Amino acid sequence: MDWAYCDIKMRDMWGIIDADGAFWDAADARLEHRLGTDLPRTELCDYAVRNLGYIAVQSNGPMPRIRLRPAIVEPSALIALFYWISDGQFPCAAISWLDKSWSDEIIPGSANLRRRLGQLCDRSRPAARQRLLSRALPPSDLRSGTPLHIVHGNWSICREITDLDAAADRFDQLFRGRYTITAPSSDGGELIIRKVGSGYKSYDERYLRCAVGTQLEDVPDVQYGQWVAEAHRDVHFSSVPWYGDVDAIIDRPRQGAHRVRYRRLILPFSRPGGERLLVTASSISDAIDLRVEGS
Repeated sequence: MDWAYCDIKMRDMWGIIDADGAFWDAADARLEHRLGTDLPRTELCDYAVRNLGYIAVQSNGPMPRIRLRPAIVEPSALIALFYWISDGQFPCAAISWLDKSWSDEIIPGSANLRRRLGQLCDRSRPAARQRLLSRALPPSDLRSGTPLHIVHGNWSICREITDLDAAADRFDQLFRGRYTITAPSSDGGELIIRKVGSGYKSYDERYLRCAVGTQLEDVPDVQYGQWVAEAHRDVHFSSVPWYGDVDAIIDRPRQGAHRVRYRRLILPFSRPGGERLLVTASSISDAIDLRVEGS
């Protein structure tokens, strides 16, 4: 199957997400000025998807549709697409993606759709991981009296959380909202957010309001989410805490890249009845710089 915007009706149905994460009507005359081309307007959207890393979306048909070329999709466009998916809460959607030829899939559920799109685009840009750096440190490096040291000390004494709400309140106070509690499935395939603080400045309020009940990796920057989830799965399977420095560049729609440096602690807990929990908490530290040569 190939794709072209061959008439006014079809152009009216589709929208375009550009490289900056902005949305355009496919029939908007300003789009040709944006692209700086004299191509016929009926060909602009197809050209933008194939050559510029733009994404086409359509939601007023029988099933939402998405078209993209993963090898060149711009990160800001992908992040904006995830917001579009979250806003729509689609029961299923059709995606068409271009490699050497077009492939088509129908994906059930918003979370599965985001994950599949993330897999496609992540494989196409291995260099994306260069912006996500971490360095493990021994727990003995925890500075006495800091919130991370206090929580780790309490975990050493008691590794069970009996009152989830009370624990969340305590973490919220200690870390000024920079905490997340997740419940992993037995196989570690899913990490469901049970509690999350409001102190994560890299996420907007809309995401934080809706995060409980979603999977940990389903954050606006999908590569960052998958990377964070991998670290949590390591703790889940090993039952050994992780402590260390993080230096990450996080993509945000229409806001550009944001560098965040923090010291992070991930702890495994249990609950009465055998449920497993993972608690991650962090403290911002601009002194961390893992991009210095030799660090």
